[in-house]
Amino acid sequence: MKKFALLALGLLIAGTAAAAAVPEIPAEKSAAAASIPREAQMLQVAAQLVKYGYAEQEALPLIQAADIYESIGAGRLRAKPTSSASQAEQASDAEKAATRISFDPERLLAAATEMAGGDPALMSLIKRVRLNANRGATRDYMTSTEIVRAGATDTYTIEFRGGELALAMVTGDGDTDLDLFVYDSEGNLVDSDTDDTDECLCSWVPEKTAEYTIIVKNYGKVYNCYSITVN
Repeated sequence: MKKFALLALGLLIAGTAAAAAVPEIPAEKSAAAASIPREAQMLQVAAQLVKYGYAEQEALPLIQAADIYESIGAGRLRAKPTSSASQAEQASDAEKAATRISFDPERLLAAATEMAGGDPALMSLIKRVRLNANRGATRDYMTSTEIVRAGATDTYTIEFRGGELALAMVTGDGDTDLDLFVYDSEGNLVDSDTDDTDECLCSWVPEKTAEYTIIVKNYGKVYNCYSITVN
C-alpha cells in the first residue's frame, strides 16, 4: 500500500483528519488558501483526496474525504446551474458520469467499500465515518456535484451575506481546465480564477447581502464532473 495511504490510515485512526497529507498544491493555490477559513481549506483538501482516491482506486483517500465532509457538515447546495449546453447533452453526460466520480460522502463510502475488498481495517474505518456522520457539523458551507459539458459554461445565482468573507470553490475531476468567475448584480467582475487547472477559488467581501453570479467554464474537449462549494 502506498506511503500516502498508510499515512492517511494513521491519521484517521488518530482522529486527526484535518492534518492529512494530500497531493501537493501549487504555490499560488497555497497562497490563496492561506487567507480562507480552515474549514474551507479542509473542504478543498477533501476534494483533492476524492480525485486521488478515484484515480488510484484506493479506498483510504475516499474514506478520509468522506470523513472531512461529514465532520464539517457541508449542506447540499440548492442552487442549480443554468448550462449553455442543451438538455439532451447534459443528460447524456450525467448518465456517463454517474458511475465515475462523486463528491457525495455516502457515494464515496460506497465506492471505498468496493475498493476495500473486505479489508477489516478499512471496513472498520468506513463504519466509523458512517457512525460519526454530522456530529459537531457546522453547516456553514453548501456543496454540490455537477457536470459541465466540454466547452460549456454553468451559471449559478447565489446570495451571499454582506460584510462577511464570501467563498466560491470548484474542484473538477482532473480531465479538463476549469475557470471560475464571480460577478455582482451589476455585471462587474468581482473575482476570478483562470489558471490552467480545475482547482478554482474566489473570495471577496460583499458590501451588503446580495445575489452574485458564479460562472464555471470548461475549456476542455470532454465533460468535467466537479464539486462546487460556497459559504
